[in-house]
Formats: sequence, structure tokens, C-alpha cells
Amino acid sequence: MIARPRSAELVSMQIGDPVEDFTLSDDTGGRWRLSEHRGRPVLLIFHRHLM
Repeated sequence: MIARPRSAELVSMQIGDPVEDFTLSDDTGGRWRLSEHRGRPVLLIFHRHLM
């Protein structure tokens, strides 16, 4: 899944910080929503070259 930033604003976060709910589209057109994974570990990777 690849998400594009909504703005160029940089946000500093720490492990365990809560984030706003969001939905991404995968490469098959399926939807992935963060809130559907509440209570389970989720790893978010932000890669500068993909943005």
C-alpha cells in the first residue's frame, strides 16, 4: 500500500503515539482501514522516497 501525504507539514511522532484513522488502497483496489485493526500491532513505515 502506498499513501501520498496530504500536506508537506512534518509531524514528529514517538512509538505508541495515537494517530488519526485513515484508509489506504492496496494494489488490487482493496481498502485497508487503520481502525479495523484496533487492538492489534500495526507497523507503519514512512519512506521519504515513496512520498
